[in-house]
Amino acid sequence: MTPRQRFILPAVVALLGCALVAVAGRRAGLAQDPTTVQPGTAAIWTDRQDYNIGDSVTVCYRIPIAGQITISNIPPGNQPIFYSGESSGTSGCLPGIITPPAGRQCLRLSYPLFGGQGQTQDCFTVEGSSPVTPLAIYVNPAQSVYSLGQGIDVCYRVPAPGPIRIIDQIEENTPTTFFSGYDDGTGGCIPGTITPPVGGRECLTIVFTYQADGGEAHAQTCFQTQ
Repeated sequence: MTPRQRFILPAVVALLGCALVAVAGRRAGLAQDPTTVQPGTAAIWTDRQDYNIGDSVTVCYRIPIAGQITISNIPPGNQPIFYSGESSGTSGCLPGIITPPAGRQCLRLSYPLFGGQGQTQDCFTVEGSSPVTPLAIYVNPAQSVYSLGQGIDVCYRVPAPGPIRIIDQIEENTPTTFFSGYDDGTGGCIPGTITPPVGGRECLTIVFTYQADGGEAHAQTCFQTQ
């Protein structure tokens, strides 16, 4: 009995929001400048050092020369880049909203120097709990038995952004990879078709890898085919 092969459409993965989301253009003078920038140095700071999820935040910076800047979220979350673009002057401010996850967050400023690039960062604390989505896999339409040639959707939920692998095993046959890729944390559905062999128990197992420490989580769903 040969392992089943499924024909699936390409998965579309979109990067969504993160710990900090920019919501408007640059503003100036909204947060107190904590330092005087000397030639060849730079600074980035926020209007507070403690926030709750949902709070507004103002992110300000000063750089030694005008040019391309990038402000990155550390850890990167779903949206690694808070802002990237030209800075027409040597200072500016950007508004944003604090969103999950809670914990210690940092903003890293990459800025231009004559003949190179520099980096500096500022950190703050985000209070509040972030709801954890349990890892899950299920099949639509929801049935206990599926027929040969029937179209299905293999759907899943993940607790955070990260790599996933969905393993398909029929009875005692060698497991095959139904899907492998990176999910942005929103989950999704992948279309498939019930193909031979049928008449036995089939299980789909999702393996999720946490980016922080490389740990794995598993979830499984099983059904009969005919």
